[in-house]
Amino acid sequence: MILRRFTQHIKEQNWFAVGLDVIVVVVGIFLGMQVTEWNEQRQFNENEGMLLEQLKDEIESNNVLARNRIEFMGEVVKSGKRAIEFLEVDQECEPKCWNLLVDFFIASQSLFSPSNSNVYEEMLKLGLPRSNKVKESIEKYYVLNATTYSAIDKTPKYRQLLRELLSYNAHKVLWENCHSVEGFLEVLISECDQLLSDKEIQQILDKFKSRLELAEYLNHWIGMHHLWMPIYTNLIFYGDEAIDTINGLHNN
Repeated sequence: MILRRFTQHIKEQNWFAVGLDVIVVVVGIFLGMQVTEWNEQRQFNENEGMLLEQLKDEIESNNVLARNRIEFMGEVVKSGKRAIEFLEVDQECEPKCWNLLVDFFIASQSLFSPSNSNVYEEMLKLGLPRSNKVKESIEKYYVLNATTYSAIDKTPKYRQLLRELLSYNAHKVLWENCHSVEGFLEVLISECDQLLSDKEIQQILDKFKSRLELAEYLNHWIGMHHLWMPIYTNLIFYGDEAIDTINGLHNN
């Protein structure tokens, strides 16, 4: 329609009409490009908003894990201290030999699986977030998260040696009764039922005492927890701060 009219105006040498036709075409193209750009920008904004909400969920889930780790490490430290006292002091375990064996077992646990960062990595690929304030806040959180995981000893000598000294039967009883997994959280059960004989428990504890390096490994393992626990507390703080920053962006 426009092309036919444009051709007709040229044949008639109606240059004013030709000029108007050109202007109409140019304006139409410009408006079409603007609408396309506006739609793309709107889609990009919506995508960023969706990813920011997913990022908040990711950080909140990581913080749940971090709080569980702090509680978990607290139990490891308490059990480890009782086990160290038994190893370093010349005393009998009676009448709490089973409880002491459970302490050794709990002290060998570690809960240092990496936190999730899939949404954060996806946003980085897209050059998001665009807000420098939000970017700095979440970067601080995820850098500390990655640094913490890389700094923690995930194969402690204490755990390796202790589990070598435990019999198969002791392993089976301790894992089945003194440890559980609820959802994605591990739970340590210090008040678990004694399903080993007193004789077998005493033999295992005697074996522990005969290995002098066990106390050295345990002292190191428990001591490092006093470094890691405050780091996880800081990580939770930075995670909450990042979530508040994202919420502040939405409220502006």
